[in-house]
Amino acid sequence: MISLALATTNVHAQSTNIVALRTPIHVPVTSQNPVSIYANVSYSGAGPNYTLVIGVLDQAKTQPTAVPAVTVASPYPCLNQPSLNSLCTIRLKNSAGSEYLVVKMGGILGNNNTSGTLHLAFSVILLDEKGDGIQHSLSSVPFQISVTPTPLLFVKVPSAVSVSVDGVTQVPGSIDGIPLTVGQHALSVPSLLNASNSTRLKFDHWSDGLTTPDRSALAGSDIGLEAFYVDQHTLTLNSSLGVTSGAGWYDSNSTATFSVTPTFVPMNGLMGMLGARVGFHGWYENGNLITSSSTATIAMNQAHTLTASWQPDYTLPEAVAAVAIMIVVAVGCLMMKRRR
Repeated sequence: MISLALATTNVHAQSTNIVALRTPIHVPVTSQNPVSIYANVSYSGAGPNYTLVIGVLDQAKTQPTAVPAVTVASPYPCLNQPSLNSLCTIRLKNSAGSEYLVVKMGGILGNNNTSGTLHLAFSVILLDEKGDGIQHSLSSVPFQISVTPTPLLFVKVPSAVSVSVDGVTQVPGSIDGIPLTVGQHALSVPSLLNASNSTRLKFDHWSDGLTTPDRSALAGSDIGLEAFYVDQHTLTLNSSLGVTSGAGWYDSNSTATFSVTPTFVPMNGLMGMLGARVGFHGWYENGNLITSSSTATIAMNQAHTLTASWQPDYTLPEAVAAVAIMIVVAVGCLMMKRRR
C-alpha cells in the first residue's frame, strides 16, 4: 500500500498551472509496482497544434533530467510513447483548459537499489506548432519519495506448521525473511495440527501476546514473530462395565484425573440373583497395573491407554451357601438326637 501526500500549488508560468499534485511518500526499494503520480494541470494561451509535455525530472543531478520511466497521461495517450519513454506529449484540443493527468513510472526504482530519498519534480511545458518549448510556460513542483528497505517477514513455527501469508500457504516450517509491501498483511497458522492419532499440536499464543491463530501485521519495517504451540496427548479409557470419565486431550506434562463408576456391577443370571457381582479390580496399561483405585490421576507426559479390569465377587452367594450348610448340618444333628 502506497500512502500519498498532497503538494501545495506551485505556479511558475502564466500559461500553465499545476493546480494539485499527489505523490507517494515512500516505496520499498525492491517494489515492482508502478509509482503513480496524480496532477491537475491547467493551461491557457495555447495556439493551434500546441502540445503539452509532461515529465518527472531528477533534481539530484547537476542538470535535471527526465526520469527514465514509462509515463502515461490520462485521458489522452502520449503521442511519443513508447519511442521516448521519459516524457509524455499530448495534443491540446483547445487554447485553454484543464487536464487531469496520471503518470505511472514503472522503472523509478529499477536503477535505484539502495534506500534513500529521491529528489524529483513534476514538470509541464507548452510546445508550439514547431515543437519548440515556450520557456515562460514551464511549471514545476518539486517532491520527494523516500525509498525504504523492503520489509521482510520472519515467522518461527514448529517444523510441521505451515504459515499462511495473505491467503497463500507457505511450505511447512519457519519463514526466514520473505519480502512484503508496506501496509497491513493477514497471517494465520492452524489452531490444531495432528502429529499422530494420539498426539497433536495446539496453538497457544504469538510472541507479541495475541492469542488467536488468525491475525494481521503492519509491515513498515521487518516483522519478527513466533507462534507458540503446546503438545497435547490423549488419555483413552477402556472398560467393559461402568461409566468412565476423564478421557480426552491434555497438555503435555499436565495431570489428568480419571474414574469409573460404579465399582460393583450385579452379575447376570442365577448367581446375580443370589448376590454375585463383578467388582472393579484396577487400571492397567500394557498389562501393567497402574492403580487399584477406581479414581486416580496420571501425568500426561505421553499418550496413555488405560483398561479397567473387573473380577467376579461371590462373597454374598458364598456366605449364603455357608449359612445354608450350617442350617442343614444343624437340622441333621437334631434329627439324629431324636432317633436315639
